[in-house]
Amino acid sequence: MEEPDVKLRPLFEACGEVVEVRPIFSNRGHFRGYCYVEFKEEKSALQALQLDRTDVGGRPMFVSPCVDKSKNPDFKVFRYSTVLEKHKLFISGLPFSCTKEELEEICKAHGTVKDIRLVTNRAGKPKGLAYVEYESESQASQAVMKMDGMTVKENSIKVAISNPPQRKAPEKPEARKGPGAPIVPRQIYGARGKGRTQLSLLPRALQRPSTAVVQAENGPAPKPAVAEAPKMSNADFAKLLLRK
Repeated sequence: MEEPDVKLRPLFEACGEVVEVRPIFSNRGHFRGYCYVEFKEEKSALQALQLDRTDVGGRPMFVSPCVDKSKNPDFKVFRYSTVLEKHKLFISGLPFSCTKEELEEICKAHGTVKDIRLVTNRAGKPKGLAYVEYESESQASQAVMKMDGMTVKENSIKVAISNPPQRKAPEKPEARKGPGAPIVPRQIYGARGKGRTQLSLLPRALQRPSTAVVQAENGPAPKPAVAEAPKMSNADFAKLLLRK
């Protein structure tokens, strides 16, 4: 978008007196796709939140309050309802070519339509989904019975009362794998799930033979040549290493 402050100001001035429209640019002078809008009065800013997902140049514009996240770390920019919305419909299976005006023409035959939102991805392309808000619950219920299974441009659509699912919390990396299983940090495991390799610092001259004593062909096996290493203090062990 060229000159975003000039193009966006009239859109926001419909909500109240605008003090400043400050677009954000990259180091090379390219518009980064977002800006800050300051109003003279708070009520104008609250009204401007209704412009969220307004089509601007063929793409949805996302509008949210400007909040200092360092002071409000739990603030969520976009809040989605997770309860049954009896006055609102969720429609799926719409053809991608279906426009907001075409869908409104279909829906208004069953009641007073307050709002229609076509769901799009970040690039502004339709996903074949829509939310339709009616004036009352009875109108929404009537629309479900009349519209569910209807054919729109050769597509059979599904219509239901809006009931957004609960969002799952991300699993913690140290979660237990089973009931009663201890929580063990992942980093203590090696490549095959075993403990890290431990290197022996004991000199070879003092190591005991690892093989067991075997029986000789004619009589008992001779005693091992290497005697048991005497107990050493830390100072003796350090001197031995320095001598090497």
